Amino acid sequence: MKSTETELETQVLQTLEKMKKDYHTLDQLTQTMINRHAAGKSLEAEIEQMNQQRTRMMEFEQQSQAINIAYRDSREHASSAVKQLTDETAVLIERVIEAIAKLESTARQSYERLTPEVHRSIKGNLMKQAYGGAGT
Repeated sequence: MKSTETELETQVLQTLEKMKKDYHTLDQLTQTMINRHAAGKSLEAEIEQMNQQRTRMMEFEQQSQAINIAYRDSREHASSAVKQLTDETAVLIERVIEAIAKLESTARQSYERLTPEVHRSIKGNLMKQAYGGAGT
């Protein structure tokens, strides 16, 4: 392997290591969110952290795109080290996607349970106000 190819592979491996670490951070954050949601706690801080992490990751992925393209163009197949890191990162990505889907599902279920209760409460209050009941 030529030295420029070795350098390129090293850069790709460093990029993949950082991406894997970033997705691991997201995985931990989504697990924290699931636990906090199950405990009935607010997720505002975690949602903010997730948005910040996602923004940093998108910026990094854009910055490293040229390196990844150059690597792909320089060879027919990825090295075993690159393939392994890519596979490990893919597993983390799948876990994050599953965790987010779980969070969305539980949030949707909570909303669907809460909405009729809120509507009944509002309707009851409006009826009381309209007909001079208690609370006016």
